[in-house]
Amino acid sequence: MAGFQAMDNALSGLLASRRSLDTTAHNIANAGNKSYSRQRAELQTNRPQVIGGLTIGTGVHVAEITRARDHMLDTRMRQSTSTLDRYDQLTTLYDDIETALNEPSDEGLRGTFGDLNAAMQELANEPENRGSRRTVIGQAETFASGIRRFYRTLNDIGGGEGENSINVQIESTLDEINNIAENIASLNREINASEARGTNPNDLLDQRTELTRELSEYIDVTVQETSEQFRVNVAGFTLVQGSESHELDFRQPGPGEPRKIVYDDHLESVVTPQNGKLKALMDMREEGIPDIIDDLNDLTVRLVDRFNDIHRSGFGMQEQSRNNFWSELPTADEGMFRFEGLGDVGGDYPERKAGHVDAPDELLFIDGESDDAREMPRNFDGDSGISDNPDGTLLINGHSINYNMKEDSLDDIIDRINESPNHAQAYWSADERLVITGTQENDYRIDEMRDNGLLLDKTNILSVGGSNRSSSRSVDDVEEDIASELESFFDDVDYADGTLEFSSQREEDFTINYDAEEDSLVELVDRINNASEAADSDVVASVTSNDELRLFTAHEEELDEDEGPIYGAGEEIDLHVSNVHDVQRGDTVRVSDNDGAEEARVIHVNRDDGIITVDELDEEYDTGEDAVVHINNKQDDFRVNDTSSFGIDDTDVDEHDDEDWYGIYLTDDDDSSNFTEGDTVIVANDTETAGDEIRGRVMEVDDEEGIVYIDEEVDAADIDEGATIRNTRDEHETRNLLAGLGMDRLYRDDSSYEYAITGQSQRPPLADQAAALEVDSLIDANPDLIAASGGDDIDNTGIADTMKGEGDGSVMNELSNLHDKNVMAQGEKSMDDHLSEMAAEIGSDSSLVRREKRASEQLVHQLEDQIQSVSGVSLDEEMSKLIREQQGFQAASRVIGAVRDMSNEIMQLI
Repeated sequence: MAGFQAMDNALSGLLASRRSLDTTAHNIANAGNKSYSRQRAELQTNRPQVIGGLTIGTGVHVAEITRARDHMLDTRMRQSTSTLDRYDQLTTLYDDIETALNEPSDEGLRGTFGDLNAAMQELANEPENRGSRRTVIGQAETFASGIRRFYRTLNDIGGGEGENSINVQIESTLDEINNIAENIASLNREINASEARGTNPNDLLDQRTELTRELSEYIDVTVQETSEQFRVNVAGFTLVQGSESHELDFRQPGPGEPRKIVYDDHLESVVTPQNGKLKALMDMREEGIPDIIDDLNDLTVRLVDRFNDIHRSGFGMQEQSRNNFWSELPTADEGMFRFEGLGDVGGDYPERKAGHVDAPDELLFIDGESDDAREMPRNFDGDSGISDNPDGTLLINGHSINYNMKEDSLDDIIDRINESPNHAQAYWSADERLVITGTQENDYRIDEMRDNGLLLDKTNILSVGGSNRSSSRSVDDVEEDIASELESFFDDVDYADGTLEFSSQREEDFTINYDAEEDSLVELVDRINNASEAADSDVVASVTSNDELRLFTAHEEELDEDEGPIYGAGEEIDLHVSNVHDVQRGDTVRVSDNDGAEEARVIHVNRDDGIITVDELDEEYDTGEDAVVHINNKQDDFRVNDTSSFGIDDTDVDEHDDEDWYGIYLTDDDDSSNFTEGDTVIVANDTETAGDEIRGRVMEVDDEEGIVYIDEEVDAADIDEGATIRNTRDEHETRNLLAGLGMDRLYRDDSSYEYAITGQSQRPPLADQAAALEVDSLIDANPDLIAASGGDDIDNTGIADTMKGEGDGSVMNELSNLHDKNVMAQGEKSMDDHLSEMAAEIGSDSSLVRREKRASEQLVHQLEDQIQSVSGVSLDEEMSKLIREQQGFQAASRVIGAVRDMSNEIMQLI
């Protein structure tokens, strides 16, 4: 019996050695497989037997084949792999961005912007040099091309929802994640089946460990493993649970929203990666690339706005350009970007108009008091009303700016506006008008602007008279298209009747009356055109496709019959015109004869020889009988006033008790609210014959009695039944009808904040403005139109009308100064600073990403070494084990042989 027990023990040792030998051979075979976990045959003593009071051993068996694995190291490796792949992806993206930015270099944005500035400085020194003018255009086009190219690169990398590089990578990465999830779920099924059969699934476990590590390259991964279930979570969502897997998709959570990563097609379940390649891609898609594009767009918007503002005020080689240097940016259909104050601010100096002051060195407070200690933009006089009501609060986009018009200069108030987090920026235009614009933080929109004081009133951004001039339109109405019926703009019958007074520089003046409650826009246009034709005027009215009123001048000039046929073929053409006096650069012309017509733009006027040059004509035109040029001039080639008339009570005219003023009683006492101090008025009988019209200035208004006091003598006997008194406003100011037609913008909130916007306004620029930056086509076609010179305001309109001289380069100097002038970020940095900071920030972010990548690489290498020290296969160690197991196998074999020999001898003895 003892001999057989020895045989059993030896046999168990033989089998155990063979199984250990098999495991060692498997380890040696996978020595080069980094994802393989070294396995070990765990030997366990068999249960002993008790025979005759003695405990007899029964040998050995292999209890299990274990994996040498440290789960804590696996967790750290997944986390470190996620971090490494995140920074690796960011490094790749920043490499592409820095290559496109090309900074620092002469060909980069800063270099080309500096070249443009140098070219402008050279032109300022030699404004008559046509070569310098062409150089400015060339440098401007180079800079604009660099802006557009950088924008396109950013857009191709990851701007917007199109098929850009980042979006494609996100979709492909999600496909990889979903595929890995399916494979892990499949492995879970195999592992569970193997364990149920009692077989060893170690190799399958290695594959699953490697898949979770591979998954961590793309997204942050956590693993929860129990004896019953293996679960993989990504970014807080269960991706794999046992044998079931889930999917991640790249979808829009809602209409018009940017695409997000969603869980199992549940649009409300948005997955936000916290690490891995997806974290890098989503961060750059949602913040990194858009922030750079925003910086580029912001530079473009400010460059076009401020540059064109200055350029329009200057003069080209021969006359005032009034052209933009940069093409106007496309604008959105809704919202307001820019408000510019216009008009006469009243006061004691009649020669001051349109914000102009004849004393260029005079420093004024808003109430007109001089003070050398405070600098003040010179566009306000010493008018009225402020001393009694100096305090006010300006509300822009929900933020309040308090001011006192007797103590604060307008520079103080502008600084205060710019320091407020109201997403708006204030500054002075080239002709010293107050401009308030939206900023990038609110998509260049000013959603709300109100004033309970006199600041916006006096700058004519808000209508004169404050709440007495309020409109019933709400802020939401501003965003709607202008309706065809005038009645919708006015709910107060006092404002229904009015008069438009047209004054053209070339033809006869004329007026039309309107009733906003009864007249349609079409009827109004017909009335303007009929009156213009009757007066032999060149003013034309039309209705745009957006139901907005368009006013311009148009007239015909005959072509010289001796000129002969004109051949176009798309080139610049000289036209001999019978009268070039009324033709201006930038006018739209239509050349026509009996066979047809074609539109072109005037790019040069030779008044001495009677020649206009147009940009292109494709057809041949016969300049014989009936050949003409139709000319559409700019809107500001004529003047239009919008006035309202009010009835006069013919029973009395009072002299003022204390002043040499004369009071006019109004038929309706309430009408007095339509007048304010400083208004110029006309008292007239119906006939309006010579001697029946009196002009005066409103000195005081008595609202309780319905009396308007003016500074001219009025005799009650001279006032007939039906006589009227009406306001006349400066040629640049509009009210009532024009405001309702969208030539002004109307705002209203509550009773204490009712005003009408009467300054020029502009819609916000469309998104991706950098893609649209280019030199204006007229400037590109004719460098003579570059406004290098300044001008003098001869007629005191506030707008320069006479060029200082071709040798003057003041406007180009001012344009050049924009390079270093603080016009960005609420006036805190220049455009050059903006470009420098943008490049520096990209460089800094790129450098940080590279440092983090290097640190992550070192950590991953350390973890790999630690994991290999635990799980890796050492050939030296395996060879030692191989020898030991071989010797054990041989020893067990010899024991079996010895027992067999002993058994044979015993059998022979028997």
